[in-house]
Amino acid sequence: MNRSGWTVLAAMLTTASYVIAQAPAATSKPAAPASQAGEASAAAVKAAVTQLIEAFNAGDAAQVAPLFAADAEFEDEAGQIHTGREAIAALATAFAERFPGAKMEAEIEALRFVAPQLALVEAIRTTTTADGLERAETRASLTLLEQDGKWLVAAIREIPAEIEMSPHEHLEPLAWLVGEWVDEGPDASIDIVCRWSDDQNFLLIEYATKIAGETTLKTTQRLGWDPLKQQVRSWMFDSDGGYGDGEWSRAGKIWTVKSAAVLPDGTVGSATFTIEPDSADRFQMTASHRVIGDTTEPDREVTVVRKPPASKRAQ
Repeated sequence: MNRSGWTVLAAMLTTASYVIAQAPAATSKPAAPASQAGEASAAAVKAAVTQLIEAFNAGDAAQVAPLFAADAEFEDEAGQIHTGREAIAALATAFAERFPGAKMEAEIEALRFVAPQLALVEAIRTTTTADGLERAETRASLTLLEQDGKWLVAAIREIPAEIEMSPHEHLEPLAWLVGEWVDEGPDASIDIVCRWSDDQNFLLIEYATKIAGETTLKTTQRLGWDPLKQQVRSWMFDSDGGYGDGEWSRAGKIWTVKSAAVLPDGTVGSATFTIEPDSADRFQMTASHRVIGDTTEPDREVTVVRKPPASKRAQ
């Protein structure tokens, strides 16, 4: 099979297929050496979290607002979503008025970079009343983006620390993927079917790549919650022997997937994908930082649409 003719869809939902979708050879160049986010970046992210806690403790919206991205989202432990830096900053004033003298502290349990300018933080937020008699703990997941050299909070999600979410609940933000989808490129089409597993704890996705109406590759994928890494992960297997996995994170409605793959011949690859729904029936996927073996490939983008119900397709 000539992989250079593939469209990009099948692997943009984590990779074994996509990473090997070759661009024309003339556009390839030697890959830059891989590197981990440095200690300076980690320190900057931790400092941003500390600054956020201090600003909330001051009860000053003017201090809080600049620490968030303009379209940031904050989901509190009650499940209410606050959108925009001004709306989120107003919570600091409301907090100070409702609990005068109360103080917050944050203990960072995990910090990882899914891209050079994208960090995920898992923390326990402790709130203590002014008299020290009441204390509450809340688990918080923070997504931070680096913009113009400054780390800003793009999303916060809080749940009471004592409440354990089920694997299904962790995947609920991706439930919109359930159904039948299609990407029709100039050289091939890819049919996608996504469903819940029988136990409702995984999302199962099947891909069928077709060229001239003939199925040339089948791919299966399983999405689930990884309790060890505390994030959504995916595992993907191609019918030709290739396989891959991905680590998923969310900032608002945009999902980022940091992925790696192994081709049937043993060549390794990696890429970072963003998945952004435009509506209930369409989403955009973009791949960047694509590395195949010793070469880099240009960014790619595709639009995926939901198939109409079978009754309408038959008409």
